[in-house]
Amino acid sequence: MFSKSDLSFPEMMRPKSRRRQCKWYLTSPPSHSGTKVLVKKVRGSTRLRNLTRRISGKRLQVHIDAATGRPSGPNRDTFTSYLGALAREKVSILHPSWDHVKESTKKLLWEDILAHFEIVPSEAVKGKTLSSIASMWRHFKTYLTTRWALNEDKINRGMTPCNIYGIDEDTWKQFVQTRSNASWEAATAEVGG
Repeated sequence: MFSKSDLSFPEMMRPKSRRRQCKWYLTSPPSHSGTKVLVKKVRGSTRLRNLTRRISGKRLQVHIDAATGRPSGPNRDTFTSYLGALAREKVSILHPSWDHVKESTKKLLWEDILAHFEIVPSEAVKGKTLSSIASMWRHFKTYLTTRWALNEDKINRGMTPCNIYGIDEDTWKQFVQTRSNASWEAATAEVGG
């Protein structure tokens, strides 16, 4: 008899539901030398303009629990996706923290949400909703840092966050520069440890 610890990781079978399926495609026809360039096909980001097209002028009803900030109802997934798209597309990644985002920007975010969703506007709901956007925005910046900014030499040259997320080239260069700064690395080490 043997145990799972006797098997190396590649030999271990994972349940089908947990296996990742990757699709690969050729970026160009194979060259005469017989080498092929394979690129991993990714899902891409949900863009704000795609979500607003789906909503198409009507306000969707969503109930938000004032205590927890959790949305409920048949449109909760669309609402959550919309908040993530707002965080990625309307708030600059160059702000060092959510506290540095202007109040006018936060007000515009809230007005945009009210224009597309029918929710009961209260200060508690507004605070929890903006807090959700802040959390998604921080997660997005963390993802950009770990996946792209600190691993630029290891990623596919054809794909950049500028192409995928619509980030301006100058903004991206400034973001990478701040993430490569020794003071930023020291500050993150201080928080993490």
